[in-house]
Amino acid sequence: MSKSIPAGFVPVPTWWVTHPKINGNRLSVLMALARFADHQTHTCFPSQSTVADLLQVSRSFVNRIIAELCDLGVITKRYRKRGDQGTTSCMYFLRFENPNAVSVSYTHLTLPTKRIV
Repeated sequence: MSKSIPAGFVPVPTWWVTHPKINGNRLSVLMALARFADHQTHTCFPSQSTVADLLQVSRSFVNRIIAELCDLGVITKRYRKRGDQGTTSCMYFLRFENPNAVSVSYTHLTLPTKRIV
């Protein structure tokens, strides 16, 4: 993102809000993840317990919603290991660009060269 996000605000792509399969539960988890995300790489690694505490829900609820968001392709989850090879919080990549967006090119348009009155 080229503009900085004011403190206390979380960037939310419009397509998250208008996507027919992103309900309120999924949107709340996405917004919680976005709260921790680097706004240039769109990555974050809060623990599921941290997200659950923030939203006042169970960790199993967060785990289920994250799995659903992965299935929808809205986020990607990568497991991480500590130096002693134990597991730690997962890394999440948030998809800010709409994968279903249609790119429109206007290079084929010819503009009139004469003034039309």
